[in-house]
Amino acid sequence: MKTKLLPLVCVLGLIATGCVATYQFTPYVGEQQIWKTSAGCFVETNGLIPIYYGPPNKPYTVIGMMHCNANSLFVAARDAHYHGGEAMVLVNSQTVNGGVANFGGGSTTYHSGTYYANPYGGNYYGTANTVQSPSYSVPITRTYETFAVIKFKATSESQTAATTSQTATFYDLSNGQRFPGTFNLTERTCQVTLPDGTHLSGQLAIGSNTTGRSGYAILVSTNSTTTMEVNVVSDSDGQHGTGTANTNHGQKYSLIW
Repeated sequence: MKTKLLPLVCVLGLIATGCVATYQFTPYVGEQQIWKTSAGCFVETNGLIPIYYGPPNKPYTVIGMMHCNANSLFVAARDAHYHGGEAMVLVNSQTVNGGVANFGGGSTTYHSGTYYANPYGGNYYGTANTVQSPSYSVPITRTYETFAVIKFKATSESQTAATTSQTATFYDLSNGQRFPGTFNLTERTCQVTLPDGTHLSGQLAIGSNTTGRSGYAILVSTNSTTTMEVNVVSDSDGQHGTGTANTNHGQKYSLIW
């Protein structure tokens, strides 16, 4: 008879590591500090949000603390994301010894060889065999971990880019008349005021490649009677570019910034 070891191994593993998944989020209240950063560290990226095993390499704010055991790490990361966290940073890890689990042995006896019938009652068998079952002792340990739940700060460079609008010059291809328009490839906005005073605005759809960026927009006037289709292409940082535009009334324009 063959012994199925897999279920026993699974049971032993659950007992050794702690089979109950627990986690708890505690919000941070108070003044933000200049939290520690580093040049780099190991990062677990298989979950919903990254898990840092050391200080991150960019500024961040702390929004709470997550306490969990090792079996609930990725579930805890999902809960941290639910509370607005963009990452978790390991603060403390502790392994607790919970004693020893003992699995008793025992013995089983079976007979092998020739079977004989006893005319006076009972049976005769061949050799009696006794098999001893092994016993197991497994230490019970649980690992508890504490993580800071964080959100990353926007860098000054990205903040500047997000608030900087580019002014483009539009040229009417029918008469050469010029008028200004503004757009921002970072904020994805575009607006134009035509020579007759009609104001149009809308959102940009943006694409990019290794050499530059492109944008496409449909602008609509305040009274919704005039629309303008705009296509622009710029360099990689959006500082210079060209484009074309045309309205539903047949006007065609070129633009440059």
